[in-house]
Amino acid sequence: GPEASGLFTILLGAALSAAAAAGGILRLRKRADDPVPWMLGAAAAMHLLWGWHYERYWIPLLPLFLVCAARAFGRAAPAVLGLLLALQLLQVPRVLRGGPASAPELKDTYAWLREHHAEGDVLASALFVRDGWYAGMPSLPLAEAADSAALASLFRRWRIRYVLWENVDLGLSLDETSDLRSRLNGVGRLLEDRTRFTPVYSGRGMEAATVFEVAKP
Repeated sequence: GPEASGLFTILLGAALSAAAAAGGILRLRKRADDPVPWMLGAAAAMHLLWGWHYERYWIPLLPLFLVCAARAFGRAAPAVLGLLLALQLLQVPRVLRGGPASAPELKDTYAWLREHHAEGDVLASALFVRDGWYAGMPSLPLAEAADSAALASLFRRWRIRYVLWENVDLGLSLDETSDLRSRLNGVGRLLEDRTRFTPVYSGRGMEAATVFEVAKP
């Protein structure tokens, strides 16, 4: 959220990173084959070269990070790390109040689906487990077909009434040239046939998603 990019947060992160680096060096001076600083340093190097940068990837490395930082803090480590824990606990009321991250990204789209589907209607989408859960509908994955007529016929056979389409982040380093992206784009092109797939809802604002209704035979 916005609070994660403030000046205080940046300075605190920089100070802790410097402490972890210094602590790692101290550990290596004592024992050259200490696995903790080597693993932390290798992970940092990997992230510098990797095209995807998400904070969640650092969560498994936090124990290594804190162990190295504690080495730099020396006897003050319990007090410093205790203070960091206290700062985290201060965030609990904000988390409980909720915020943008406490609701699904497509919350308005899901609300529309919950309101407009009838009993027995099935939803199809790329992330069908997530979408079906939030929309309150039975859900199935997207399918491939030779043409739009075959795709519509397949969806009708599976009792799929709505298709939720969005530009899904597949999390692939070579996304544009991947086979999965190519196949997904192929389904998207078939959905452009307005005689068989009618757009009935488009997400507003940041919700770049469209709901198509499968035409009846």
